[in-house]
Amino acid sequence: VWLEDTWTFDFRQLRWRKVDTAGGPHARYKMSLVWYHDAAYFFGGDDGGHLSSRTHIWGSHLSDLWKLEARDWIQLFPSGDHPAPRQGHSATIIGDSMFLIGGLLATEQTTLDSRFLYEVMDVWEYRFSENRWLRREFSQGGVFPIARRAHSAVAVGEDIYVFGGFCKRCDHKDLGDFWRFSTRTNAWKEISPLAKAHPSPRGAHASASDPAKGLVYVFGGAQCSRGCTCMDDLWVYSISENSWEELRNDDGPQRPINRHLHSMVFSDEALYVFGGESYSPYKYFNDVWRYNLTRSHKTRLSGTVETTPSQSSSHAITDSRPAASNVALGKGSGGLSFATLAGLAAIGLYAVAYACMRYRAGRTHFQRRARNTSS
Repeated sequence: VWLEDTWTFDFRQLRWRKVDTAGGPHARYKMSLVWYHDAAYFFGGDDGGHLSSRTHIWGSHLSDLWKLEARDWIQLFPSGDHPAPRQGHSATIIGDSMFLIGGLLATEQTTLDSRFLYEVMDVWEYRFSENRWLRREFSQGGVFPIARRAHSAVAVGEDIYVFGGFCKRCDHKDLGDFWRFSTRTNAWKEISPLAKAHPSPRGAHASASDPAKGLVYVFGGAQCSRGCTCMDDLWVYSISENSWEELRNDDGPQRPINRHLHSMVFSDEALYVFGGESYSPYKYFNDVWRYNLTRSHKTRLSGTVETTPSQSSSHAITDSRPAASNVALGKGSGGLSFATLAGLAAIGLYAVAYACMRYRAGRTHFQRRARNTSS
């Protein structure tokens, strides 16, 4: 089932709220979503080409751009050239621009044979004030990453850090390389960390950054060269030290089940992970987990069937924290919230009632508790 609903999650109240919106993009998955000046911007994706879609074409990748402000969707029509339809790309915000990188593209032949799907490695800048796309041409003679999809990209300062992804036409389908793109010079640089420890190759993982400290986080993902195996490891890269470190749960037995196609944001010294999909067990998720970076523990946050999104993977998520006080897509959550647009979901296959897991001061494990989720 493909979904087209919109939700916000308040970090303070630990509560989901569904946002009733007017109009908007049709159901899809593997799109991108960013937050800029009190609005969410939504690009591309894939509607799967199923009979319930509006196109009925396998690999029907999309290139429409939408703005969600308060409760109203507005389709934008930028001037000039624009990115080709795609899914599995990344989108980040630097200054007053959105930067789109890579993804999976379809051709007219894709309707007959999915082997004609192919990845790209390009960088597009969308300038909000001009409503215009601009393709960033790479520095002449410079190196750049191979084409990919399902990678991650996060912004730190004027640079974008890209990790991993999948590549259909590569000898090794799972990628584990790490790159930095300078938005000032259009130059790519492959990063070679000093320490031997680093995340294994993967795609469909989630990343977030702490720009103030120069840290990049990577959680989960899958290796799909021979079947697919999902992971549940959490890594942090320090820009100043040029090294990776695996973060562990201080003797805590609770952690998110291995997964991919989930999402993650950073807020107030914590990482928040939502949803995703696993292969063993085969399951979709709509759980929310918090990893407290100051105490190195994970906490499962709760909701009820009536107040949580459906289990989903390949959804899009954005942190509205940088905006002003009335930020939760019109919900007024004091600047601490994130918004999701659900993608592919399995509805009714699994129970979605929760118990909440809470850290008890002075101990490094979790305690189950009941939680009141009434309005």
